[in-house]
Amino acid sequence: MIGLVVGGVVVFVILIASVGAIVAKRAIDAITVVTPTTTFRPFGSTTSREPTTTRERQITPTGPTTTVPGTGPVTSFTNLGVGRLLQETLRPEHPGLSVGLALCPRAPYKVGHLMECRVLLQDAIVTYRVEVTGDDTIKAQATGPIVDTDEAEKRMEAAEPTGRASCGGPRIRQLEVGARLTCRTPSTTWDFTVTPAGELEGAPR
Repeated sequence: MIGLVVGGVVVFVILIASVGAIVAKRAIDAITVVTPTTTFRPFGSTTSREPTTTRERQITPTGPTTTVPGTGPVTSFTNLGVGRLLQETLRPEHPGLSVGLALCPRAPYKVGHLMECRVLLQDAIVTYRVEVTGDDTIKAQATGPIVDTDEAEKRMEAAEPTGRASCGGPRIRQLEVGARLTCRTPSTTWDFTVTPAGELEGAPR
């Protein structure tokens, strides 16, 4: 009799354990595990973990496009490295202006590599033709005249001291030689032309 009771208890315990295991498995199966993901923004032609800014969104879609591969030794430059060196090169050339983000095409670069890079200069995007001349050296030249409309406005205000001049925005513009620009004071309209030297020549109408 005692043996039957003990046997029944054992069977009951095993049954409870089995039911508990089944319930636990179903509970685990019902849990949805969410793995956090991070999307990195393309920066030029490489991947960057830096946050996207409004200025970067403005400059990135047009992107640098022209590339002529070099034929010399391969350099250790990256596109970000060329961009930083381009910024350093342009700051002395444009004193008083903000030289911002510079984007260049994808590395690797050999000596002699030619490409177009885009730079945020003050409040405008300008394009430079860049040549890789060594492992840590470049040559850069604007693809077109870069004019500062502040100079035109100062000239107008000097001629008309009582009037405030305006050429509209942005202040910095990359224009073709011969391009025309119209500026105004409250009483006069001036027409300016971009010279081969990248200067603005103009006179009132």
